[in-house]
Amino acid sequence: MFLQEALQREQLLENKLAALQRLVETTRQASDLGWKALIDEDRLLSRVEILENQLQMYSKVRLMCTSKPLSFDYMVH
Repeated sequence: MFLQEALQREQLLENKLAALQRLVETTRQASDLGWKALIDEDRLLSRVEILENQLQMYSKVRLMCTSKPLSFDYMVH
């Protein structure tokens, strides 16, 4: 009887340990996915910022290239 109870307690502890190991692994995977999403978002935001800066620069260059300088005739009249 004592041996059977000890075996049952040992089996119960092994089951709890296995459940905890699964929980730790699931938590680790969720953490990895969370970090990956955070890194991907940071990369995307950096890329958007670079593209916005390029667009602003190209807009300024285009404005400079398309605007007509004041001619001397215009300034005299």
